[in-house]
Parts: sequence; structure tokens; C-alpha cells
Amino acid sequence: MKNKKIVYLVLATLVALGQVRQAVCVKNSRGIAPDVVFVFPGEETSLKSDTSHSQDGPLSLLQEKMCYRTIRVARPADLPAIKRIFCENFGESFYNFEQRLWMVLVVRGEVKGFAQYDALCGCNPELYYLAIARDVRRQGHARRLLGEVCKDLLCREVESVSLQTDLDNAPAQKLYEKFGFELVKSWPKIVEYTLKLKTWAQSCKGK
Repeated sequence: MKNKKIVYLVLATLVALGQVRQAVCVKNSRGIAPDVVFVFPGEETSLKSDTSHSQDGPLSLLQEKMCYRTIRVARPADLPAIKRIFCENFGESFYNFEQRLWMVLVVRGEVKGFAQYDALCGCNPELYYLAIARDVRRQGHARRLLGEVCKDLLCREVESVSLQTDLDNAPAQKLYEKFGFELVKSWPKIVEYTLKLKTWAQSCKGK
């Protein structure tokens, strides 16, 4: 209990300093723990092979393990877990596109999901991959991770984001349509969705 109080105090301080976007307490099967969304000032969201992003960030790894859910930028140390989740979800060889942006979902100190996307000027930004580990699915993690990606793109003054998914992937289509994505194209095996970010942000204000 004492350790949890320390975490709550640290979170409150970081929120006040603008280093944490949101910190709320959530109830789960293991009791109550903080649900944290990190924003690291000055830390880029690309997953690079150097060590410039390997620092622990505002919270220590121990404190991160005490949190129910953390969404943060990816670090080089996350790469093995990302590869494992990638293969589990897509059954393909993993490619580390360093020019793209990365966020990871951490549940109880373990990386359990990731998003890979871009926001390059002069092209339509795209969400390439959104994947959640099988053992933590159907808990709202994908929606929260998707929301943080959209918030990051809004901060980069991106107007819309597109994605593609398999035609027979009904769970993914349901997630995107419920989130606000609109179906724009359909091929024999693939469908494409687009989300206007400002419209989405406005719709979130009333919730």
C-alpha cells in the first residue's frame, strides 16, 4: 500500500509538470492500480538501434510494473517483445522501419502491444500495424493505444490517418468503425479506412 501511495504521488507530480498526459486509477482483478499514459518531452517516437532512448523515462521500471497499463514511446529494449507480438499477430518476418513512429502498450511492466505509424510531410499518414498480445485482448487496450496514436498525430498537425486491414478481419474492422474510421476503399482481400483527426477529437469532447 505504501509503494502504491508513492507511485500516485510521483504521478501527480509528473502530471503537474506536463510529463504525463493522463494518470487515473483503474480497478482490475488485482485491485486498484494507476493507468498511465506517458508523454516524454523531447523523446522521439521512432524505434532506433542507438541508446539515446533507452532511459527509463519519468517512472522507473519498478514503478512501471506497478501500473496496470502504460502507453509510451518504444525503446530499443522493447524490440524482442515487439518482434514476438508481431509474429504472433501477423505470422510474418519483422522489419524494423526506423523512419516510422512507434508506441508500445505495457501491462504490469510487460510490453503487450505496439503501434507502428508515420506522419511524413507531403503524404497521407498511415497506421501500418496495431497489435495486442493474445493474453490481454478484449480489455480495451487496442482502443486506448489507437487513441494515443491519434493524439500524437494531432500534435504533429496531421489532418487524417489511413489504415488497411484484411477483409476477413471482422474484429479489427469493428474496432476501427466504432472508433470513427470510415471505409473508403475495398479490394478482394483488403479494406482501407480513413479517420479525420479533428473531427474525431471534437467527437471525443462530448464523451
